[in-house]
Amino acid sequence: MLKTFLFVACIANVLLADSIEETCGGDPNARAGCGSNCNRKCSDIGANETKACTSACRVNACDCKDGYYLDENTGKCVLPNECPSICGPDEVYSDCTNGGCNAKNCTQLGRPVPCVKINPKNCKKGCICKEGYLRDENGLCVPEQSCPCSAWAARRHRRW
Repeated sequence: MLKTFLFVACIANVLLADSIEETCGGDPNARAGCGSNCNRKCSDIGANETKACTSACRVNACDCKDGYYLDENTGKCVLPNECPSICGPDEVYSDCTNGGCNAKNCTQLGRPVPCVKINPKNCKKGCICKEGYLRDENGLCVPEQSCPCSAWAARRHRRW
């Protein structure tokens, strides 16, 4: 009796998995879920606050697998660096914006920058300035040489 029950449960699971795959539009980066993709959409990357998630689930819905985000334009699950236009001019996507040993803004130029080692689980994903650029007082990425003179003066007087 138990073997028969397990066999029927196994067959039902296979049929359900097949129907869910069809429901997910054949997206290999999606899995059966509630369909909310709460805090897992491309537009959530780099957001300063986490949204409250609803516990309501839709029938035959899908969510993106771990490490993937919903591209709201295509309805497909993509890697964060494949999300459209998540970063502004002179920015690049980073899996860990709150770690590292580099200056991140003009006010740090010429000053010692502590190396921040972070547990990967605590990393914040988002956009950082590309190589050779720092954030100015308006939060925009500018070429390092465009930082205000006071930052460059501090750099010149730094002792090695």
